[in-house]
Amino acid sequence: MTATAARELTETEERNLQVVADVLPFWNSGDIEGILSFYDEDIVWTNVGLGEVYDGKDEVRGFLERIFTALPDLAFTVHHKIAYGDNVSEQWTLEGTHLGPF
Repeated sequence: MTATAARELTETEERNLQVVADVLPFWNSGDIEGILSFYDEDIVWTNVGLGEVYDGKDEVRGFLERIFTALPDLAFTVHHKIAYGDNVSEQWTLEGTHLGPF
């Protein structure tokens, strides 16, 4: 295995990492409108884990309402994140008390 030299992040990568960090408190407090404020009206969100696609903020809102009804104390803990170009990836743990159907 070869090591890769670290490089400076671009302005776009720094900005994208900051946005991902800025939305986390809204997720961890269950603030649906706060979460949605980070997304464009024309968002298309592919939820790979559930095999669902949410087209537009109203459909994303519906998903968020479902998840926060089922897991009202949902909390993300971010363990690692990387940015490359326009892409950000996070490794996180999701915890919560499952209190309803999802």
